[in-house]
Amino acid sequence: CKFGMINDYLPIAQIVDRAHSVRTIDRYSGKERAGLLMTLLSQGVYTKRIRKDGDIRSQLQQIEFLPVLDKPERYSLRWFGDGMEERFVSAEKSVCRSHHNLAGSVKPIVDISCDTPFGRLFDYNQPLLETVLQQ
Repeated sequence: CKFGMINDYLPIAQIVDRAHSVRTIDRYSGKERAGLLMTLLSQGVYTKRIRKDGDIRSQLQQIEFLPVLDKPERYSLRWFGDGMEERFVSAEKSVCRSHHNLAGSVKPIVDISCDTPFGRLFDYNQPLLETVLQQ
C-alpha cells in the first residue's frame, strides 16, 4: 500500500478523495500519486464506468490533480506553466502534452499523452482555435 493506494479495485469515491489529496502533499509525492491515479483510471473497469456516469467524469475533470509539464528544453516561447504557483491542474483547464507547441504559452500543459486511455477518458482533443490564436 504505497502512498495510501490499495493495489486492487478501489471504489470511485476513494479515487476522487485521493485525487483531491494530490495538492495537499509535497510536489514529488503528489506527482507520484497522480501517476498512480492516472494508471488506475486507465484500466477498463474504471474507464467504462466513468464514461457511463457523467457526474463522476465531470467531477474528475474539475479536480486539480494532473501534473503540469515542465517547459521542454527546446521550447523557445514563453511557457505558461512557468508562471504557475500550483503545479497541478484540472483536465478541464489544461491541454495534453501532444499539443504543447500549439498552446504551451497560453494554457497549462499536463504530462499526459492525448492518445492514451487516460487522455481519451477526458477527451483531450486539438486545442480550440481561439487558444491557438492566442499562442
